[in-house]
Amino acid sequence: MATSFATTITQLRKRKGISQKKAAGELGVSQALLSHYENGIRECGLDFVLRVANYYSVSCDYLLGNSNSSISFDMVENINDIPQDGEISINTLYRASAIVGARFFKNFSNGEKMMNLYAIAGYFMILKGVESGYVPQNWVGTHIPTKEQLQFLQVISVSMLDDIEKNPKPCKSQEVPVCIKTITDWASTFLNESLAELII
Repeated sequence: MATSFATTITQLRKRKGISQKKAAGELGVSQALLSHYENGIRECGLDFVLRVANYYSVSCDYLLGNSNSSISFDMVENINDIPQDGEISINTLYRASAIVGARFFKNFSNGEKMMNLYAIAGYFMILKGVESGYVPQNWVGTHIPTKEQLQFLQVISVSMLDDIEKNPKPCKSQEVPVCIKTITDWASTFLNESLAELII
């Protein structure tokens, strides 16, 4: 059963950990009006739906109960920064992957290699999901690879990355998308903290 708009916007606000007053101010409405929207007392206009979608970085279909996925194709493909790009989230990872991937895919040879790398990485995630119990076994059926096959996939992945590095394409400096900066900053901090723990 589809979740109502009122319930969805309330859940999104609580998930973001902000007060109704703060959300109302940033959405450009009074707290009383937002309360009416969240409680289903009043219906909002389409302009407010768009503002909420942009504010929480979700699709309008998700807000209106027409989709279980909060991410739209346009959100992933759009290179313009969105409000949630500054936070580590699935949306941020999808968007950064799509932006970087699109640059690789312009070159057919490297594009094909990058597509294969994405597929292999996705395959490893699916297998880990099955192994940990988060993904049902029947999702992979009889396609469970042997230890040797997994090692072979890792070797192929490294080989494809090496081949891409051997064929660089000059790229002009541009403003860094926020989602890319968020991920590179997070990775740098994570690596530094992990190395510090190993040294201790």
